[in-house]
Amino acid sequence: MKKILLVLSAILVFVALFYIFTGKQKNNMSGKITYCAYNDSVHGAYVLDLSTNKQIFIPDCISIKLFASDKALVGKYKIIEKSNIETMDIEDSYDIEETMDYFTMVNDSAISFSNGKNICTFDLKKRIKTILAADNGAKYHGWRDGKLIYANTDDEIVEYDLSGGNEIKLADGREPIVSADNNVIAYKDLDGKLNVFNIKTNERYIYNGYVYYYCFSPKSDMLLIEDEMKLLTSLKNMLVSGRTIGHRIIVWDYRNNNKIKVLDECTAGAGEGFSWK
Repeated sequence: MKKILLVLSAILVFVALFYIFTGKQKNNMSGKITYCAYNDSVHGAYVLDLSTNKQIFIPDCISIKLFASDKALVGKYKIIEKSNIETMDIEDSYDIEETMDYFTMVNDSAISFSNGKNICTFDLKKRIKTILAADNGAKYHGWRDGKLIYANTDDEIVEYDLSGGNEIKLADGREPIVSADNNVIAYKDLDGKLNVFNIKTNERYIYNGYVYYYCFSPKSDMLLIEDEMKLLTSLKNMLVSGRTIGHRIIVWDYRNNNKIKVLDECTAGAGEGFSWK
């Protein structure tokens, strides 16, 4: 019995030290990120300032995309609202007429979204929807120099030139996103591993562990990631708060393979609301 108590005590000391040292981790990141969560029983999204750790909750939305430090497109099932996140004023509203699984910015005047079957664009000025391509059911896609980056029904990630109809295969996989500088894509390979691939230099980085959602930083050098909580973190949270949720949010500096903590714990699906500006 004494041996068991000694082992348990050693584990508690180790977890406590782990909590102390990880709690002092430096955060040199800047900008604002968004992620989905519940506030009491209301589903919505948080806007988190990485410099100050201050948060704003936006209720009743299923996805959100920051396009300025104080402006966002807020997805509410079949509606997208252009909102000021500081004042909560709604500046405009767009009826997409169908539920969006995922949407992203094409440019300043258009978005693209997946409805589970096709990738479509919606012109915010003309309020016109256009079906572009049948995808493989994955939510993610992106844009590079006016060309669509997506996974086709053969699980090939291609660059699709809308004007000429030509496709260039980039990799085998699913769920690609494109960096802000248009040089890098992140996607899941056929084994489900997160890959980061620089199209210009052919450099490739592979994340060690399963990833649920991901989003590029504004400088294209990091990824915001939702993955599974580590065992020690789970034990730490059990000791501190008496509960654990199972997922976490981190930032991955993929070139240096450095992981930076953002949130120790989050609800599953938090990354559905990822954006970073």
